[in-house]
Amino acid sequence: MIKLKLLLRTWMLAIAILLGVLLYFLGDNYLPNPAAKTMAMHWIKTLQPILIFVMLMITFCKVEPRSLRLTSWHGYLLILQTLGFSIAAMFIIGANPTYRPIAEGALLCFICPTATSAAVVTDKLKGDVAGVISYTILANMLAALLLPTVVSLMIPSQIGFLTSLWSIMAKVFPMLIFPFFVAWGIRTYFPQILKQILAVKDLAFHIWAICLTLAITTSTHALMHSVAPFSTLLSICLVSLVSCALQFGIGRIIGRKHHSLVAASQAIGQKNTVFAIWAGFTFFDPLSSLAGGFYSIFHNLWNSYQLSQQARSEQRG
Repeated sequence: MIKLKLLLRTWMLAIAILLGVLLYFLGDNYLPNPAAKTMAMHWIKTLQPILIFVMLMITFCKVEPRSLRLTSWHGYLLILQTLGFSIAAMFIIGANPTYRPIAEGALLCFICPTATSAAVVTDKLKGDVAGVISYTILANMLAALLLPTVVSLMIPSQIGFLTSLWSIMAKVFPMLIFPFFVAWGIRTYFPQILKQILAVKDLAFHIWAICLTLAITTSTHALMHSVAPFSTLLSICLVSLVSCALQFGIGRIIGRKHHSLVAASQAIGQKNTVFAIWAGFTFFDPLSSLAGGFYSIFHNLWNSYQLSQQARSEQRG
């Protein structure tokens, strides 16, 4: 049983991806009519932000606020994310509709906040866990501010910029920032609830797996209903790969200079790709949500390699 649990945890990403694809095809083949299929997708899109909120709240419940601290590498990584996001946004403005989903995919890969599981991987790689958690909060704040602003500028609206900005922030800000304050409130005023939350081992991890399954379902829906050429799909895949390699690589360079190689690399490289897929499907061309799916595969492959190298190093030691 222990070996089975370990196997399931090791291959949770692959299982979630396969389940997400399977869920789409089951719905497409067995739901009785187009209206039922539309309703199913509506409920999936409704459930996603709720699950992301709960996942972040549980993660932040594990954090002692007094242990959080700001470091110089946090600032450099925030600048890097903002720069990559801004460059992609400039490409989107006035872009040919054929290439727009590619730039939107790059934008999502850079603005996407740090994954809640980054702290777990960092801990196993003997990195600065508190630094990663601090950056997770900062990255969520950055995404909550930049994404609504750029979306409001890029998408034509008849209701005015400020109204459009507020409507988008109302979707993004509560999901990314409120979990921290809710968790802080639980830690301060409801210690019994906190104890029950922390007693359920890997609760956030399992919720993340459900989120990923639903996110892959929406990405599969976008892929199957797309009329985009294969070259566009391949380009989105390559953009995700390049974005992943750049962020992990530059994170390592910055981290090495500040004696936090593992933490800085994981903080900016390991992404909450469920959020990227949701944001792509909600605010941009649904095809751009595929970037989050590809990125999820790439960053987990890299993490698997790092963890295997760490295990070998510990065995030799």
